[in-house]
Amino acid sequence: MNELQFNELIDRYLAGTASTEEIEQLNALEQSFPQIDIQSIHTTSVKPDILKKRIYRKIAGSIFKKRSLRWIGAAAAVAALLLVVWLPKGKPLNNSNKEIVYHQVKTSAGRIKEVHLSDGSIVTLNAGSTLAYPDRFANNFREVKLVGQAFFKVKHNTHQPFLVHAGSLTTRVLGTSFDVYAYPEAHEVRITLATGRINVADSKTDLATLTPNHQLVLNKANNSTQTLAVKASYYTSWKTGQQFFKQSSLEEVGLYLNKWYGITLSFKQKSLKNYRITTSFTASMPVKQVLEIITASSCAQYTMHQKNVVLSGSGCQPITHKTNH
Repeated sequence: MNELQFNELIDRYLAGTASTEEIEQLNALEQSFPQIDIQSIHTTSVKPDILKKRIYRKIAGSIFKKRSLRWIGAAAAVAALLLVVWLPKGKPLNNSNKEIVYHQVKTSAGRIKEVHLSDGSIVTLNAGSTLAYPDRFANNFREVKLVGQAFFKVKHNTHQPFLVHAGSLTTRVLGTSFDVYAYPEAHEVRITLATGRINVADSKTDLATLTPNHQLVLNKANNSTQTLAVKASYYTSWKTGQQFFKQSSLEEVGLYLNKWYGITLSFKQKSLKNYRITTSFTASMPVKQVLEIITASSCAQYTMHQKNVVLSGSGCQPITHKTNH
């Protein structure tokens, strides 16, 4: 591994887009230099100047102990990269080779945020979501990482594919618009295509190539996937403040309540969380009105204490018609 390759590997690690094999490579480096903690580049609060000195001392000490020339280039790359990462924001390096800076945007409960990327692509983040992305795309791919839900409007570029890493799935496009639903708490991941064409894959194989108004659904429990014909606007309407649920479980509706209103929904009867309803909400609705719609649709009752809501009941029973003999 040369210095350039190593720098690109660390770049992907910082963006959260490194593959399992690449993370294993970093772990091997960490074991070779036991004093160097790769994880610390995310968590340390040490001032930049102090951190620089510590890194230099650790690398120098490791090289002296191992007397292994094959690691000198890698150690130098670690030092160079970490010095760049921890330079104070807003202070560019005094050279012509501007380093890539990684950003992370988070949305709080009830908030939607639009993020403009350097290539002209636009990402709309739903509530309770996180997007990690570089300030510029400098390699063969435009890569970002999503946790939560977002709508992507990707600028077309045939020479630099756009990759979205969400959970165990990677969506690859050249230029199109699509929605990714990938909250860690959800039981499934959904990729819904609005325009263009996209390819969806996991770490091992291609899973599907989607055309407009089609959706790939990954069941996390058994790792199975299915491709469905859907109305894409139904799954992207949240961008304009409208949330639709079609035969959705109360557990999924509860996740919406958590992300949008910041409340936690629990169930007195476990069977109730799997009860399915079809309904819709607008972003301007107060939470109590939403809860009244949910309970009316499921024949349930709720109690609310601060941010905790408990739903109880057995669900609506099917209507039976008596026949006269």
